[in-house]
Amino acid sequence: MSRAWGPHAHPERCEEERTYLRHEDQWATWIAIGALALMLAVAVTPGPLARIDLSPSPASVPAGGTLTIQATPSDLFGNPITGATIVWSASSSLGTITQAGVLTAATTVGSGTVTATSGSVSATVSVSIVPGPVAAILVSPSSVTVAAGSVVTLTATAQDQYGNALPFGVLTWAASAGTLLQLTTDGRLVQYSAPTESGPETLTVSSGTVSRTVSVSVVAGPAAAIVLSGPASVQAGSAGNAYMATATDAYGNAVAAASIVWSTTSGSISTAGVLTAPTTAGTIVITAQAGGRQATVVVQVTAAAVDHLEVSPTSVSVQTGAGTLLSVVGRDQYGNAVSGLSYTWTTTIGTIVPGPNGGATASFFSGDAGGSGTITVSAAGETASVGVTVSESSLPLVRQATSPTSLLFLVVAILAIAASIFLYGRYRAAQGEIEEMRKGGQGGGQTGGPGDVG
Repeated sequence: MSRAWGPHAHPERCEEERTYLRHEDQWATWIAIGALALMLAVAVTPGPLARIDLSPSPASVPAGGTLTIQATPSDLFGNPITGATIVWSASSSLGTITQAGVLTAATTVGSGTVTATSGSVSATVSVSIVPGPVAAILVSPSSVTVAAGSVVTLTATAQDQYGNALPFGVLTWAASAGTLLQLTTDGRLVQYSAPTESGPETLTVSSGTVSRTVSVSVVAGPAAAIVLSGPASVQAGSAGNAYMATATDAYGNAVAAASIVWSTTSGSISTAGVLTAPTTAGTIVITAQAGGRQATVVVQVTAAAVDHLEVSPTSVSVQTGAGTLLSVVGRDQYGNAVSGLSYTWTTTIGTIVPGPNGGATASFFSGDAGGSGTITVSAAGETASVGVTVSESSLPLVRQATSPTSLLFLVVAILAIAASIFLYGRYRAAQGEIEEMRKGGQGGGQTGGPGDVG
């Protein structure tokens, strides 16, 4: 009887003339003896643990998230070894890891290693904790106060729920007024140009559904002009005359915080712009200054209410048939002349006629009778009196010429004189005619006969 072995599958065993056939984890060999063949099953097991493979490697996990790491132990030939006991450990910066290889990441971005150990064999994988999805956006400055028409730069940072910054992704900006210029392509640095009108505005930066609103207060810029208002005229000595100065910037916005410095050429003015007028009538100049700018207003100081009347002359002494001119001025308590008054004159002797200028002047005529009396002038509830003395004239002709009867006699006398002059003229003319006739008669007697009768 003869026997035969299959092909030499394993040269190291060829001396035994046997062949091993591998099917998955099983090996088979067969022996042929004559026409008979015998199949034998042989179990081949992995060799000793030689390495541990970790997956994924390297690995990353969001902050606060979890990551399961797979460990595959194998022998020298890469045959996996089941049932090997794996001991897990992780860097303290990474968080905690279970003995099932589940890592719970810390909430702070960082990196570290995870180690799987079985006996004397270990493997290590690098793990990075990365930021989670965007949960908030921070802007610096968080609120903005900017002068009208000027610019300000803002920085935005996207963060996850644990405050870790996300360096990736694009942030989008919008403004309720003014303009925005992105200084970086990701929108994390922008320049805001404020509008020229002061008031509240908003800026909005967003990433997906997450956004942040920044409050903007647009205020007036430096004072460029001052607008001054208040009464154009005040009474002498009056107090409480309020003036207002408004400083505005280059765009006409009121500069609320401007410090106004007040001054006046006469009288006094408080830091709040309240004027106490001088006691002398005339013009004064009020000045308001702020931020190197100033504005002025010319104010007319008028007389106060009438306090008394001042008449000139203070007494009158004239002769009969004469007259004089009087004037009156209403004055306030400070001696300023009060204009626009209407004066009324009366007299107890002679006659007085007010002038056309409201009675500020008046003409007095004594008449033809001597005596004494009083001239009275009144205005605005005030009165003044002037004593009058009328004395007889020392020239009777003057009195006669000024009486109605004397005037009549004077007219008659003038007419009589005129008539006498006329009659005298006629007399001279008649005398001339008679002389001519006489001369003519004499010539006729020389040529006539003796018997002619003339």
